Amino acid sequence: MTQPATAAALTPQEEILGQLALALQEASDCDAVARQFAERYPEHAEAIAAFAGTERLIRFATPTPPPARLEPDQRLGPFRIVRFIAAGGMGEIYEAEQLDLKRSVALVGAQKQVGLFVSARRCRQLSTNGPNSAEKMRSWP
Repeated sequence: MTQPATAAALTPQEEILGQLALALQEASDCDAVARQFAERYPEHAEAIAAFAGTERLIRFATPTPPPARLEPDQRLGPFRIVRFIAAGGMGEIYEAEQLDLKRSVALVGAQKQVGLFVSARRCRQLSTNGPNSAEKMRSWP
């Protein structure tokens, strides 16, 4: 009966690159992490730089999943989401209620890698009643 093949022990360089891979996943500044590893392990600095460069390319080339859409009744600061209106190249537009001022507003959210960033400065009062309400929503900047 044959024995299953055992994994070969990792070389010191493979161990270091594995630790680097884990550190890069958690890092916001990948270049700083790569520099720290290169300073700590100067004998592997070339491999560290090459690995970090490859990781950077993979991050750049890998599409980021779209952020989840906000749900009705979800709170976002002083706003309560009423409904999704539209999405475009700049982000998403939601009808919301500004709770502290008790008014309807439109929130424009810019899509970022970390999710939806909503700028309250871009809020504009919006009448959702009357014959022109649909046109106002379509023509809202």
